[in-house]
Amino acid sequence: MAPSLAKLRANNQNKNASSKNPQTSAVSFSRSTGSRSTGSCSLRSASYKKAQVRKMTELSVYLRWMLLLPSYTSPAFAVAYAATGKSIMSVVSQALLPICFALLTLYGFSAPREKNHPVPASAGFWERPRELRLLLSGLVWFLCVNGGTWYGNVYSDPNGNAATGWFVLSDMLWLIMPMGVAGVYFRRKIASLSDEVLHSYIFSSIFRIGLTSLVPILYLTFDTIKCVDAARKKSDASVIDYASECSGVLLPQASICLFLINLLVIKIAAPLSTTSFSSVELMSLDLPYRVLAQGFLTTLSITGNLFLYANMSDEAPAQPIVLATAVLSIASITSALGIEVVSMYLTIRNKTDQTVESAVSRGISMGASSARGGDWGEDGGADSWEQAEEGGSEKRGSQQGVEMSSVSKRNAGSTKITIHNLESPLNTEDGKDELFA
Repeated sequence: MAPSLAKLRANNQNKNASSKNPQTSAVSFSRSTGSRSTGSCSLRSASYKKAQVRKMTELSVYLRWMLLLPSYTSPAFAVAYAATGKSIMSVVSQALLPICFALLTLYGFSAPREKNHPVPASAGFWERPRELRLLLSGLVWFLCVNGGTWYGNVYSDPNGNAATGWFVLSDMLWLIMPMGVAGVYFRRKIASLSDEVLHSYIFSSIFRIGLTSLVPILYLTFDTIKCVDAARKKSDASVIDYASECSGVLLPQASICLFLINLLVIKIAAPLSTTSFSSVELMSLDLPYRVLAQGFLTTLSITGNLFLYANMSDEAPAQPIVLATAVLSIASITSALGIEVVSMYLTIRNKTDQTVESAVSRGISMGASSARGGDWGEDGGADSWEQAEEGGSEKRGSQQGVEMSSVSKRNAGSTKITIHNLESPLNTEDGKDELFA
């Protein structure tokens, strides 16, 4: 009996001491519960550390190579067309051109920062090795595609069209160069974002939305490949003009895929977009003339591509109306995108990096809400750039003094939120900070 009473007294003394000293209580509890409690604490510590992992500001180098290397498939066939003069090489190169260009575009924005970030704004290309490699890769890519198509049509292919060859070569000046300048400019703006915002951008716009956008382009590409394979199996395959034989599939496929590529570019640049309006303005068409013009051009392109899809056939060459519709559809969506790019440039160049970052962060959040089917409400389309300018001049939460940190618990599958009032802490009866879990 005596030992039992001594044990009880010792336990009571420990409890009293632990109630006076909370830290001792936590330690004694951890020791009393044994290895299981220690394991739980270590798991919590590990989950907290994982919540503080470094932000991924670029895709893995393996994913980047998986984007870059397949993108040179179309240039390889273009060079083969220039060397052999066989029209089958030209058709395959044109069929693979949309998917390869989409891969090259994603590669260009998959790692927008230099390794020695931050780079001074006045730094040249030699001080930006990643950007220099990207420009060289793009230059080789377009020289192979445009140069191969030009040389094949003008010189090596007996059935080539010289006018087409010279037109393709000329667009290196009036299309490819401005497009490259705009890409470098927006890429540098994206690289200046903070780690948190850039992490969200890489995951949302490049990894999740960008890669999934390749599926419909790849699906339509194989319609033309199937037509080429069927024509190749014919008895007179050696004298077939594949460009004419498969034009009923190639032209609609090229137009629809280029439309999808323009949508992909819009998705990549969407967080930087300046186009914003409320649902009421949209329903009443009370929109700026620029937005109305873009809507008209986009609708025109969609209508033309629907017509092309309905008339896609591998049994006969394309009719003149199919060719005219394809050219009109491509020109319409490209013009709409060009208007948006110019508008973005004129707006961003006068904004501070903090304002741009706030707008991009808000654009990513709104895009994620839209993808989940969320309702933004009437105010969801407010001008994000004006909000960013107002929010960029203030410290978020400085008046409320509320700091929220969400910690993911792997072992429990729940989320803990700690709220501290920085100016007047929320106190419990014991005078300690209150914890909401």
